[in-house]
Amino acid sequence: MEHTPIRLAKARTLFSVYDHDRNGVLERADFEAVADNVARARSAPHEEVRRLCLSIWNELQQVADEDGDGRVSFQELLAYLDLLTHDPLLFHQQVLTLSRLLFEILDSDHDGRITQAEYIEFAGCLRFSADRRTFLTLTEGADSLSAEQLQLRLQEFYYSDRPESPGNLFFGPLVEAL
Repeated sequence: MEHTPIRLAKARTLFSVYDHDRNGVLERADFEAVADNVARARSAPHEEVRRLCLSIWNELQQVADEDGDGRVSFQELLAYLDLLTHDPLLFHQQVLTLSRLLFEILDSDHDGRITQAEYIEFAGCLRFSADRRTFLTLTEGADSLSAEQLQLRLQEFYYSDRPESPGNLFFGPLVEAL
């Protein structure tokens, strides 16, 4: 399949964010490390954060790990993203699950909204760059992000070929090359 430059950049961005140890493959340990970072940053119950992060890994690995080696390569992630964008049912299931899990992780005070501070703290835990301007782009100028807006931003991240789509920035600035 032919990939547009923006889709390749988004795939590289997602891979870079998920590859916590920077070893060139996505593994369970990457998501465990993120869970550790989030739990430490929030003084949150570690088991709950770990459950949420590993749920994201399990959803990804179940579909994307084509060779069954317990790891997801960049090419496997790219094939997974292609599959998501061409299978509306799978996309709906995966993005709704991801959206729900990310919202639970991001909404640290459980008030039903993601604040700028919560989003920037989350970005730090995943080691991507985010600032007030990024947050205001995602929220379209509002002071918080709802669960519905988060789902919309993730849909934009996965589906949109428009460079100006706010969701393109959800996982930080787009990575031009790995």
